[in-house]
Amino acid sequence: MMTRLNKLGVCMSTSRKVPILDECREQTNRNIVQALQHNPLVKITGDNLNMTVKRSQETSTQGHEKLDCFTSNMIFSRVATHTRDISNNPPMINEKNITPDKFVPSKEEKETAIDTYAIIIARIWHKRFPELKWMKAVLPKHIPHRHTEEMCQKSTVMPLRLMFKNESKYEDCISIMDVYVEDLTRLFTAAFGELPTSSANTSYN
Repeated sequence: MMTRLNKLGVCMSTSRKVPILDECREQTNRNIVQALQHNPLVKITGDNLNMTVKRSQETSTQGHEKLDCFTSNMIFSRVATHTRDISNNPPMINEKNITPDKFVPSKEEKETAIDTYAIIIARIWHKRFPELKWMKAVLPKHIPHRHTEEMCQKSTVMPLRLMFKNESKYEDCISIMDVYVEDLTRLFTAAFGELPTSSANTSYN
């Protein structure tokens, strides 16, 4: 089918498609390395991507083929843009000086929580009840907080490699984590060079 479509000019042949995909992968890696040099604080998200390849003729012995894939993204922090913005040193607290006010919300914190809940509930109401649609015009698009300016910015998201793994399987989960270690080590090394063993585990948590 692909050969026929290629002759009609509808799609590219496999021999031409694979080099283009390799070039896209290399360019994505270069983009990630460049972004890491400006902001090394990232988090990784991933989820299963299940696909089914249907056969033109399904028999009792040969049915549709299911492909278990795992896709991941690298999301760059919008709040902290450098390791100096967040300290890796745990706070030193003397347990003898701990008082209940350390755990009980203050008056200002309670008022902030109530205002936030009111906005969230109003958003739900104006979507569920047509007679309350007027509320949308008076509700803030963003709930104000100390990082409002940063969180209004567009997130920088970079795709990582697609793995033919299933996160529901223990052995595949181990393989996925191994790939993460391999890819992150390679990308951070390309961005910052070789790190000393003593600081490699503390510089980019």
